[in-house]
Amino acid sequence: MERLRTRNEIMEWLEEYAPYPCIRRAVVEGTTELLGVFNKMSPTGTMAWIVKVTSKYDRVWYIAIIPNSFHHRFRCHETNEPSWEYWMGDIDDGGLNKSSETLHMGDNPKQYKELKNEAKNKTNH
Repeated sequence: MERLRTRNEIMEWLEEYAPYPCIRRAVVEGTTELLGVFNKMSPTGTMAWIVKVTSKYDRVWYIAIIPNSFHHRFRCHETNEPSWEYWMGDIDDGGLNKSSETLHMGDNPKQYKELKNEAKNKTNH
């Protein structure tokens, strides 16, 4: 069973399995930002980690990494910038260990929580 337990493991996995060679190269040569877990990332409402990959030439891709529990593997695809109201990093799950919690919340959870609140306020008006 394949497992992604740390941020480094996610980025190593993405370096190998990103959908295009230019994205795999950007993971190594550019910057990456783990945005955390989002729900509703597909028509079936699947949860996914979203990683923002920026090449050294400032090209940006958003990659959704989706667990496939049936085959105990992951798949990924390029997606649009995520809708922040679907960010799930602020859900308190007492069963998460520190590493899982960090993966769930992403690299900058305070900023993401603000983005989520702003997105929710926009949809409520």
